[in-house]
Amino acid sequence: DAYYAADFLHGTHTERIADFGLSIVQCMKELLSHLGVELRISVGIATGGMMAGFFGFNKFCYDLYGPAVEEAERMEQTSLPSYVQLSPAFADKMRAAYIIEEIDEKYFIVGKKSFKINAY
Repeated sequence: DAYYAADFLHGTHTERIADFGLSIVQCMKELLSHLGVELRISVGIATGGMMAGFFGFNKFCYDLYGPAVEEAERMEQTSLPSYVQLSPAFADKMRAAYIIEEIDEKYFIVGKKSFKINAY
């Protein structure tokens, strides 16, 4: 299966999107391992401009459109299986708090950095 997300919010929302990407990959690995099924998931995340709208006559649907959505979709489509691929802009936002790995000029989020806290 495939998922992509586009981030247009600032602050902790970007970290929540990154955490969601990591969580969904980890949950799928654990579930599929438990079931004995071999499937892989790809996740793509991008940041940038977008707009939202409703469409339809009998059944209304809500959707997001714009460059960030299209870029997130490309990230998902070209991602390595069981990885979360990031757009370069999103990877730059996440470098301080997350471990970002570059493979073949693509950016993947590997995990969250741990921080040392001095307590007195």
